[in-house]
Amino acid sequence: MSPRTPLLRPGRYFDERGVSLARGLAVVALVTAAMVAGVYGMGLIFTERIDGAVTVDNPERPPDAFCEGSAGSEQLASSCDEPKEVKRDIDEFLWKAVGKSASGLVLGLPIVWLFVGGLLHAGSWLAGGEGSARNSWAVAAWGLAPGVAGFAVGLVVLALTFDPVTVSSSAEPAALRREVIDSLGALEVAGTVTGVATTLWGAVIWRVGLQEGRNVGGTAASAVAGAAALLVWLFGAA
Repeated sequence: MSPRTPLLRPGRYFDERGVSLARGLAVVALVTAAMVAGVYGMGLIFTERIDGAVTVDNPERPPDAFCEGSAGSEQLASSCDEPKEVKRDIDEFLWKAVGKSASGLVLGLPIVWLFVGGLLHAGSWLAGGEGSARNSWAVAAWGLAPGVAGFAVGLVVLALTFDPVTVSSSAEPAALRREVIDSLGALEVAGTVTGVATTLWGAVIWRVGLQEGRNVGGTAASAVAGAAALLVWLFGAA
């Protein structure tokens, strides 16, 4: 029976199933959805482990410059009676950050896919590759899939190692950042290790895919896939 993905046996997969852009597009969509779900999973961990409230400017109160001249406006004067600062649960800000990160992934991952596909196509063209340009982007999509496994490992490490943090409204933001960063030490190490591992994993898939989809020799395919993997890893580490 033919393997359903090239993740474990890329040579046999591409030999028996070929290279398909339609499947590549489906992979990009699934990888993006999985990564977004992972970001919300991180959000759940953070909101469970980080507790407290922060003091922020009251959005319902006009600036002092308006309030100083509000004697003629009853409505404005009433708004100026509101406190300058209010307390908000930290979860509100955490979920806003999660939403921004998820939105960035929805836009960013397809862009990364297009970029990697362009690198693979240009490199294989320089190496005398043949075949449809669509094959380059189909192969590029499969090489991004191992990143989901790396993200899953990161979630497990975060859940096991992130210590609870209590936020005080009087705490200095710099001190809070240091406390949170200190609790993320294990995740940083795991992220580096899994980042290297999944990038190499993806490079193997790209190499074999270029051999099949672009008819590139083994040495040239290794060089092109390795260069693309290095650029992706440097981009992710930046």
